[in-house]
Amino acid sequence: MKHKRSVISIAMATLMLVSLFAVVSSAAGASAAPGSSANVQPSAALVGAPVQSAPAACSVDDAGAFGLFVKGADGALWYQNYGGVWSSLGGYMTSDPAAVSQGAGKITVFVRGGEGALWSKYTTNGGTSWSTWSKIGGQLLAGTGPAAYAWGDARLGWVVTGNDHALWHMWKDSAGTHSWESLGGYLTASPAATSPSSGVIDVYGRGGNGALWQKIFGLGWYSWTSLGGQIAPGTGPAACSPAGSVDIFVIGMNGAVYHRAYTTSWANWGSLGGFSTKSPAATSHGSSDLIDVFVSGGNGDLWYKWHYGAAAWPSWTDLGPGPL
Repeated sequence: MKHKRSVISIAMATLMLVSLFAVVSSAAGASAAPGSSANVQPSAALVGAPVQSAPAACSVDDAGAFGLFVKGADGALWYQNYGGVWSSLGGYMTSDPAAVSQGAGKITVFVRGGEGALWSKYTTNGGTSWSTWSKIGGQLLAGTGPAAYAWGDARLGWVVTGNDHALWHMWKDSAGTHSWESLGGYLTASPAATSPSSGVIDVYGRGGNGALWQKIFGLGWYSWTSLGGQIAPGTGPAACSPAGSVDIFVIGMNGAVYHRAYTTSWANWGSLGGFSTKSPAATSHGSSDLIDVFVSGGNGDLWYKWHYGAAAWPSWTDLGPGPL
């Protein structure tokens, strides 16, 4: 990755998203689906292969620890816990992964399986042991992955881009697991999701015009709203919500990472430099202002940039290649 700071103007777009209403169905069969043994310490991998997917990241605690997840060269999901070694979570994935934390040590990951359905796996002890893979179902648009959010232990939710290009939403809470619901829209890449506070959900996606679009839940779903910009084809946004605000990251048409933040209103788009052809990942840590951003760089390595409070963004740091 070359750290050239080039600023481009990101054009505002006005094309409205189109709502589609085809039902997302569960795929039959699981011959190419994920699967691994439960509660077994994953095997460690040699490092040296280019990263095979966009990364996923989630906080592990409020102290700044995080987990990283990527697709390995073997098609399995691999993770690294805060500077540790890459370890395999098994399975077979055909998308970028998603990861979300419901509290200290609690992580759930999501992937698109070989048959196009959504699968998940979780840990409650920070990755020491993991559950088996569980099939959620649905059908994700080829080339897209899921996104997820959490309200602590009260609610865990996930969104996907369906085969109809609409955004689909599902969640589980104390009442159980709820059915898929269509949130409409017309998306062309993987979505992003975050929850600035309990009871609020923000979802984002690349629309048919290449711009970033937002939909908010708060006592009901609001209409889709354009946030403008132009996102590189084949990439989707990343979102996190430090200290109750919202930060969005996208890959611009020049391959650089662009950032936009909301506190009381949306700030202008700003370039964070770097270069990637895959979607970014972002995570924040509890009630702090710490943000971690990750991309797969042009050299195939994972790259990292962080931000805390009013401090300036530092240079990108090369975290090295992915698992073999």
